Amino acid sequence: MKKVAAIIAMLTIAVLVSGCASTYNEAGKKIAYLPGKVGLGSTKLEVFNTYGHPSAQRQLGELYIYDYNYTIGQAKHDRLIAQGTAALFTMGISNLFVDHGVNQSDFKEDYQELQFIFDNNSKVVDFHYHDSQGNGNDESETIYLKAVAAVISGNMQEGIILARRSVESNQNNHRSLNFLAWYLVDMGINPKEGVSLAERAVKLWSYEPNYWDTLGTAQAKVGDFVGAKESLEQAMKLYPVYMPGYNYAHTKTIYEQVSQQLTAKKKM
Repeated sequence: MKKVAAIIAMLTIAVLVSGCASTYNEAGKKIAYLPGKVGLGSTKLEVFNTYGHPSAQRQLGELYIYDYNYTIGQAKHDRLIAQGTAALFTMGISNLFVDHGVNQSDFKEDYQELQFIFDNNSKVVDFHYHDSQGNGNDESETIYLKAVAAVISGNMQEGIILARRSVESNQNNHRSLNFLAWYLVDMGINPKEGVSLAERAVKLWSYEPNYWDTLGTAQAKVGDFVGAKESLEQAMKLYPVYMPGYNYAHTKTIYEQVSQQLTAKKKM
């Protein structure tokens, strides 16, 4: 479970770096989320006209991010969410859930987060909505949040089942793909399938270093050390850009192990 904080994307690193101090009892204003009003391909102006000024905005590498946050009990919320995601994690941009000292009751805190990520053309290339009632921006994201909650509460089997359902609901949900891939690999359930899922995740969202870490770890598990080295190098290249300040010790450790394997093979 050491890597839960590094994988989950959702929930987003946006909260961590958005400048909302944990001493606040209330942050922002309630978000009237409007499904389908704006989404992938929408412009920055369209998002602004729909939701107004974001709670925070920032640039990470090639991406520009609008965060809309509403939270009661910010101190407990900060323990729960570290994004995005990054931004996970999510976030990094993916939504990240921290598994240390978090109780299931923390999910009952009243919070909402809405994040839009724009490319250099000011077009939305990724977005998500999460709230304390376990609602996501679509069915897949809602099921994903249930999968995260299940794992944090100690029910790994249910979490994996829900993650599969999330992927089935939306084949392009990169957060669910990465989440499922990691646990199939980390728990030794099906590393080969984990590679396939992680490959899909990085293809859909190549900016997320945690996804490349998952892929590299999966490739190492199945003996593809050349591929693992390349994936882990990509992760280490992206961490300083998209998750500045994050300690990616896991990636470094796996990278060293992979390098040792490759060196040993050369000597044979």
